Amino acid sequence: MQVKLGPGSSGSPFVVAGGYVEHPYLKPNQVEAREFQLRVAERALEENTLVVVPTGLGKTLIAVLVAAELLKRKQGTVLFLAPTRPLAVQHYETMQRLLRDEGLIQLYTGGVTPKRRTELWGKGILVVATPQTIRNDLEQGRYDLRPLGLVIFDEAHRAVGDYAYVEIARRLRFENPRARVLGLTASPGSKRERFDEVRQNLGVLGIEARDPTSEDVVEHVQHVDVETRFVDLPPTIRRVARPFHELLALNEAKLRQLGIVKGDRPYGLGRGELVKLVQGLGRQGFFAGLYPAAMAHYARLSLDYAEIYGLDALKRHLDRMQSKKDPKRNEKSFLNTPQTREAVELLSKGIESPHPKHGLLLQLLEETARKRPDFLAIVFTQYRDTIPSILQAVTEAGHTGERFVGQAARGEEAGLDQAGQRDVLDRFARRELRVLVSTSIGEEGIDVPQVDLVVFFDAVPSEIRAIQRRGRTGRTVAGRVVVLVTRNSADEGALKAAERKEDQMKRLVRRFGA
Repeated sequence: MQVKLGPGSSGSPFVVAGGYVEHPYLKPNQVEAREFQLRVAERALEENTLVVVPTGLGKTLIAVLVAAELLKRKQGTVLFLAPTRPLAVQHYETMQRLLRDEGLIQLYTGGVTPKRRTELWGKGILVVATPQTIRNDLEQGRYDLRPLGLVIFDEAHRAVGDYAYVEIARRLRFENPRARVLGLTASPGSKRERFDEVRQNLGVLGIEARDPTSEDVVEHVQHVDVETRFVDLPPTIRRVARPFHELLALNEAKLRQLGIVKGDRPYGLGRGELVKLVQGLGRQGFFAGLYPAAMAHYARLSLDYAEIYGLDALKRHLDRMQSKKDPKRNEKSFLNTPQTREAVELLSKGIESPHPKHGLLLQLLEETARKRPDFLAIVFTQYRDTIPSILQAVTEAGHTGERFVGQAARGEEAGLDQAGQRDVLDRFARRELRVLVSTSIGEEGIDVPQVDLVVFFDAVPSEIRAIQRRGRTGRTVAGRVVVLVTRNSADEGALKAAERKEDQMKRLVRRFGA
């Protein structure tokens, strides 16, 4: 049957039969027909569109529908961009599974030489790639964007500042303005200014936005139980953290005297705020303020390692700073402060004090295992230095676990190359691993069905990252999310910031909702 998609529409190019979408470029009985996806895809065929849909509701399937129809119309090659290599590989496999002529679908990663990418460009029906790869090839003049009929920007909220999406979209408007643009995101951000910047940078006019309460998606939304668990620091960790509190307060006071910082902060200046402050003062050449800002930054970072992650993570962090062959001048100054020397001396005495979050995490895993012995869990943490102690606690408790990190090395610790990342995800999906301990690389789009538990080992102040983390569960079945928070620490400030921004984002999305 033909599906009519709305007022003024003569019908849809998508035929629905037996609950699935039938289309010349789709494999049979692969794409389940959902009315809202068909409506959104039809809109995206008419004009450049930004799609804002909660995680787990099939943004990728909307892209598949749009790509299939434009391929049928012989509009040109489809370029599907994803911000990370694991996500690009996942989309590549999805496209091969759902689209016909899968042999003409290409994956551009570091494993494909620039020469080969140049030879293949424009000869297939669809290219899946990271934006960094495409931008680099364009800058080197290896090819241009004229063969394209559609560009899909996954995780489109990244299209701000100098991110590669911005340059690719700019070139597309100049070289090939007829190509269709489709942006996909579950988390456009809490500020209207950022939302408008994304739209402008991608050159999109139409907006298709849904929230979990939207009439045409509510039946497809899986329940996710979200809770926050608080822990108190033991005296030993507080003792090691105390010198960094002193150093942070001392340098915050200097910044206030200079008029650089105003107002009080319940938990002191945050990591993100201090990073921006150091960068800004450096650009301005305001060296009188740069030194206390840098000392405050390093003090805050070390303090957070201790209070949010534990002494093992703090020791790894400080050891890495001390072992640098060519440390920055301010890093040397920080390591030589009386406060840092005091903390290092305390750590050198072999203090053993596990962070209470470790015990709480094991309790959550045991609760989940009792309900489902073959459970899957993802633990998110901000820093790689924190992963070894988390994994040690998990594996010593009898659970199989593995780290999931990016490719870059951190000191002597190697990253995971593309094959390594794929191997970890495959073993996790096959339930050979029960627990994945991941940095931010696992936050965006990684789709492992039926993850039972997602744990935030730390609270994140970004509403976008909080939503992305939560979106790893509740995709096909109900899920559970637990945020672990250290009382009276920056953890609490980050939690409140994310909650405030997410409320603002929900109001923004509803303004554009169907």
